[in-house]
Amino acid sequence: MDESDFGMNIDISGLPGPLLNMVILVVSFLGLRLFFHYRAGTSYGFVSRLYALLAGRSEYQDDTLAEFWRRNKELERFNAIFNFKAKSLEDAHKLIKWFDEYDLDHKKFARLKVWFDIEKLEIKKATRTQAVSFMFLGIVLALASIPSLDLGIKNAALIKFKDESQSIWLGHDRAYNAPYSLSKDWLLTAQNCTQKTFIAESAANETQLKTETIANICDSFTNTSDAARIDEIIKGQKIFLVFALPFIVFAIASFTELFRRLTAVEAATYLAEKKRIKAEANEQSSSANARNTEPTQETSEVAS
Repeated sequence: MDESDFGMNIDISGLPGPLLNMVILVVSFLGLRLFFHYRAGTSYGFVSRLYALLAGRSEYQDDTLAEFWRRNKELERFNAIFNFKAKSLEDAHKLIKWFDEYDLDHKKFARLKVWFDIEKLEIKKATRTQAVSFMFLGIVLALASIPSLDLGIKNAALIKFKDESQSIWLGHDRAYNAPYSLSKDWLLTAQNCTQKTFIAESAANETQLKTETIANICDSFTNTSDAARIDEIIKGQKIFLVFALPFIVFAIASFTELFRRLTAVEAATYLAEKKRIKAEANEQSSSANARNTEPTQETSEVAS
C-alpha cells in the first residue's frame, strides 16, 4: 500500500530523547518543590538542601539567624508531617493543647486544609451547593480528558484513508471504527482477511468503507513498511497525554475539593459532639464540686 493512501489525523513526532530527559528532570524538580510547599506551606527546607548541595554549607553562623532558622525548620517539619498550616510555633502549641482539651483526633482536621482555621480553631462552613458544583466540574473535566487520553494510550493509529469520510483505528492485526463516529461498531482482524470465505465487498458494506480501503487495511497487516508507518503514528499520538494531563489534574483537584467539603461537614459534626461531651463532663464536675462544698445539716447545727 502506498504511504499516500492514508495518513495520521494529527502528525506530531515524538520528543527527542535528550529533550524528553530534560523535561522529566525539570518536572521532577518542580514537582518536589510544589509537594513540599503544598504539605508545609513553605519550601525553605528544600531550598536550603539545594543551596547546601551547590554551595556546600547550610547552617548559619550568626546565633540570631541560626535560632530563627531553627524555629522555621521546626514549624515547617510540623506542618509537613502532620499536614497543617500553622503560621508560628505558638499556633502549633495552641493547636496541640486544643486537641488534648477536647480529646480530638488530629487526622480529622489535617485533611481539611484551608477549611480549618488554625488560628481561630474553627472549621469553615461548607455548603451543599459548593459540593455539587465541584462534583459537576470534576465530572466535566474527567469527560473532557477522555478523547486525548484515549488517543495517547491507544496501541493503534487514528487514520483516515484517502477518499474516505470516517476515521478508523488501525493496529498491526486489527482495524475498527473510531470513537464518537456515527457509524455502527465494527471490527476487521488479520484473521478475517486470511479466511477463504472473506469477501471484501461484504466487509465494505458492513464498515461503510470502500472496497479498496478494505483491501489496503488487509494489506497493512502483512506489509512491513505499513507496520513501520503505523508505529510512527502511534508514537506521535503519545503527545496527547500531555494535553490530557491538565484536565486530569484539575478533575482530581475538583474531586479533592468535593471530598474536602464533605470532610469539613463530617469534622464539624465530630467537633460539635466532642464539645458537647466536654460541656456535659464540665457540668457534672461542677455539680459534684458544688455538692461537696454544701454544708451538711449536722455541720450547720454545730455551727449554731
